[in-house]
Amino acid sequence: MVVPRVRVSKVPAPTFQPERPARKDSIKDSGHLQIPKWRSKEAKEEKRKAEEAEKKRQADVQKEKRPPPWKKRT
Repeated sequence: MVVPRVRVSKVPAPTFQPERPARKDSIKDSGHLQIPKWRSKEAKEEKRKAEEAEKKRQADVQKEKRPPPWKKRT
């Protein structure tokens, strides 16, 4: 009859923390899956960006049309 050999080892100290791999800053390069962007959501985001750009452009045009504050109309 053969008796199997069992090796016993101690548990590491409670403060032991295994080394974690460094996290990459770029999410696109990671191996994780990403949430898909729906076409309707992309269209909505593009529309919102275009509206914001138009508002900014109109605000800039309004600033150019205003007379300097030191000139008073009488």
